[in-house]
Amino acid sequence: MKKILFALCLILVLSTLFSPLACADPGAFGLSADAYVYCLENGMPKYWLDFSGAISDAPVLHAYFRSGDPSFYESVFILDTATAECSGNSLVIRRVTDLRGYDCSGWFRSLTLRFEGDHVTMLVDRDERTLAGGEEDNILSGSYPMFPMGVDCVYEYRLLSGALKYWLETEQNDILLHAMFVSGDPIPYEEVFTLDTRTAERPDAYSIAIRNVYHSTGADVSYWFRSLTLSEVQGAILMNVKRDESTLAGGAGDNILTGVYLFEPTTYLCPAHKGPFTAAELGRWAQIYCLRNEGYFPPEADVERNADGSFTIHLYEIVSVDGFESHTATAAWYTVDAYGCGTDDIFGTEVRLFR
Repeated sequence: MKKILFALCLILVLSTLFSPLACADPGAFGLSADAYVYCLENGMPKYWLDFSGAISDAPVLHAYFRSGDPSFYESVFILDTATAECSGNSLVIRRVTDLRGYDCSGWFRSLTLRFEGDHVTMLVDRDERTLAGGEEDNILSGSYPMFPMGVDCVYEYRLLSGALKYWLETEQNDILLHAMFVSGDPIPYEEVFTLDTRTAERPDAYSIAIRNVYHSTGADVSYWFRSLTLSEVQGAILMNVKRDESTLAGGAGDNILTGVYLFEPTTYLCPAHKGPFTAAELGRWAQIYCLRNEGYFPPEADVERNADGSFTIHLYEIVSVDGFESHTATAAWYTVDAYGCGTDDIFGTEVRLFR
C-alpha cells in the first residue's frame, strides 16, 4: 500500500505530479484489505481499523462512542507501530494517541492486534481505573474480531461549527470541488465544480494552480477567480482562493469566497467493490450512512426494488412501550439506484450512500 504525498484521494489525477512515499506495510502480516471492522450484534460498526495510510502510516483505530446523548460520535486513535512489538502473528501496541497527540497509552494494560488469515482480532485489556463516563464512551476489555472492508478517503473542510463546507474528490482526470451553500434557507444545498488539472500549472513540487473551473452545468466559471491553488501541507490540502469580488452573486453563504481553506484527510468505511449493489447491500450501507451522517444506527432496513430499477429503503426501529405495545419509529426513507445514489424521500435532498 502507498501513501501519496499530495493526497490519497487525488492519486489517480496527481500521480504524475507527486512522488509516492512508502508507508508501513501491513501486508507483512498477510492483510488483504485496507480496513477491518467489528460490528455489534445489531450490525452497527463499533470499531474499525484503517490501514490505508491516508491519515497515518500507523494503523488507525476508529471507535463510535456516545456519552449521555442518543447520538453516536466517532473518535480516532493512532496505534504507534514504531514502539510496537511483533510476536508471531501479533502486534503488541505500546503507544496509543488521539489525533491531537494526547497519549492514551495509560488506558490499557495491553492492546494487541492478532492477524488471522482473513481477519484481525483486537485484544484489549483495559485499566478499569482510567474509565471515565459510561461503557458506551470507552474502549473496554474484550476480544474484537474484525473483518475486511473497503476504505474511501476524502479531504474535507469544515466550519468552526463542525458543519461540512467543502470536500474534494476525483473524476477521471479532474478534481471535483463540492460546496455546501445556504441561500435564504437554513437547509444547505450542494454545488459541484470541476477543477481542470490538464490546464493547471505547477508553481512548485507541492502545489498546482488551477486555471479552468467549470460548474456542474458545464458553465465556465474560471473568471470568478483571480487565482485558485491547491497545495500539500503535512498530509492535508490547502486551498488558497482569491475571488474576483465583482463576480459575486447572492450572499456570502452561496459563494466560494477569498480565503485559505485547510482540507483534512477523512476516511470512511466503504464496500470492497464498486457496485452495482444488491438490495441487501444497499440496506446495510444505508444503515451505516445514517450512522455516519445522523449519529444514529437504525436496526431495521427494508428494501423494495421498484419497477424502474431503483430501490426504496425504509430505515426504522421497533419501539416497545412497557414491553407490550410496539410501533415503528422511522429514521429515513431513501430511494437510490444500484450504486447508492438517489434522494432522501422525506427531505428531498440528495443521498449518496458512498462517497
